[in-house]
Amino acid sequence: MLSNSQFKRLIGIQPSTFLEMLEVLESSQVNTQRGRPSSLSLEDQLLMTLSYWREYRTLFHVAMSYGIHESTASRIIRLLAKIKKRSTFCLFFIQIKKSCSTIMST
Repeated sequence: MLSNSQFKRLIGIQPSTFLEMLEVLESSQVNTQRGRPSSLSLEDQLLMTLSYWREYRTLFHVAMSYGIHESTASRIIRLLAKIKKRSTFCLFFIQIKKSCSTIMST
C-alpha cells in the first residue's frame, strides 16, 4: 500500500481526490453500458487514465501494463474524457492543472 505522498507522486493527485473522482464516475452512466463488461475495475480504469495523462506514455505501453489490448485502453480513456467534460469531474482536473503548473514553476 502506498503512502499519501507516494500515491500523489505516482498518480498526481491526493488519494482523497481520487476517491471523490471515483464517486463521480460511479454515479455516472459508466456502469450501465451494454455489452461485455470491462476486465478492469472502475478504480483501475481511473488509475490507468490518470497515469496515461500524467506520464504521456503510448497507449500500447499503458495497455501492456494493465494486461489489456491497446484499443481497449483507448476506448476507456476516451470514455472517461467524455465524462470529464460533461460533469463536475472536470473540477478535479482544474485542481490537477493548477498543482502541475505550481510544480512546473518551482
